[in-house]
Amino acid sequence: MSKVAIVGDTHFSPRTPVSRKDDYPETLLNKLNSLFKYCVDNKISDCVFLGDLINANQMNMEYFIKLFKVFLTFFNNNISLHTIIGNHDIQHGNQEFLEKSPITLLLDSNLISNEDFIRDNVRFKLVNYYTPLTLIEATYPGMFNVLVGHLFYLNGFNDTQHTLTPELCKQLGYDIYFLGHDHTPYDPLNVNGYQVHRPGSFSRATSDTCQVNRDTIQFCVFDTTTHKVDYVDLPGVLPSKDIYKESKLLSKLNESNNDITLSEEIDELIDNLTFDFSSDIYKVVDEMELSEEIRNKVIEYLESEGMFR
Repeated sequence: MSKVAIVGDTHFSPRTPVSRKDDYPETLLNKLNSLFKYCVDNKISDCVFLGDLINANQMNMEYFIKLFKVFLTFFNNNISLHTIIGNHDIQHGNQEFLEKSPITLLLDSNLISNEDFIRDNVRFKLVNYYTPLTLIEATYPGMFNVLVGHLFYLNGFNDTQHTLTPELCKQLGYDIYFLGHDHTPYDPLNVNGYQVHRPGSFSRATSDTCQVNRDTIQFCVFDTTTHKVDYVDLPGVLPSKDIYKESKLLSKLNESNNDITLSEEIDELIDNLTFDFSSDIYKVVDEMELSEEIRNKVIEYLESEGMFR
């Protein structure tokens, strides 16, 4: 019997988003240490990250070493680490940039694997962000099949290339789908003979509404014998009021030495910044009649929040 922890997008970064008032890089490392302690105490055999392990595919060596050392504690305690390659792990989410990304150092060190694996009679299929949906492999007969992917389910915000539909899931035939990419935590689904689990992001990196209203971080634990999935609250997580600043874009703009007068459209955007995905917010920005100076400041803020086109 094995127990496998399934963890949402971590977005490890040496940089603190402007919306946060805590030390975001250290907070992430502390949460990873809490996850490690849980895995040891509960005899977890494997830990699978659902993609976007590293934010913006950039990391300085000092923080990389800190992260490496924590991952090494998993390895030294016989906990196998696996990860999907997400869109933030590599530049532009493009496979051709994989060798130039920090995550390759982790993969080459053999601390973390990006390969499919089998535990007991359960096969785990890892689907990276850049894998076309049409190339997802068929299930293995006679086994319990689990797909772990950096993909949306049902509502992909017009991103059909990275969205699993109920029809496709049924066609593929996997018994359980564990999905990252979508930072929002959802209740588990039982649909057409399969299950869908989306625990949400591990990091709460951005100030999206799905994050600032969330005081808990959960991950899934899958039992390879019973095939049961449990949702576990990560210990020691700070409530959102203790990590997010009240002001967001407006304070960022006010830091500038330039005399910028915000348009009514930008004022409205600030008051209604409730978008959950980068694609939505950029559509709004693109439709506004903004000066180049204001537009650049808005984009600078969005990118500092981890929201890229």
